[in-house]
Amino acid sequence: QLGRHQPALEHAQCALDLLKQSLSRKGALNGGGKASEEASIISIAYHNLAVEQEHLGQWEDALKSYGESVAMAERQWGPEHPKTH
Repeated sequence: QLGRHQPALEHAQCALDLLKQSLSRKGALNGGGKASEEASIISIAYHNLAVEQEHLGQWEDALKSYGESVAMAERQWGPEHPKTH
């Protein structure tokens, strides 16, 4: 509503990139112990990215980002967890 969705999209993408870099170094993206618990943050980052893409009318990108969010959450918590329904 404030017209700041483009900068918010850029920040969301930057945050996602930094999280993925950081967690891949820890082995979190490959099920590497305690760090794998932190990987659930990436699911939230993908969701945030998708919300901004949706606001900007980037429908295909938003669907892809929402899908990545769900996939990451399912890998982290499993498909039957309340957070993945």
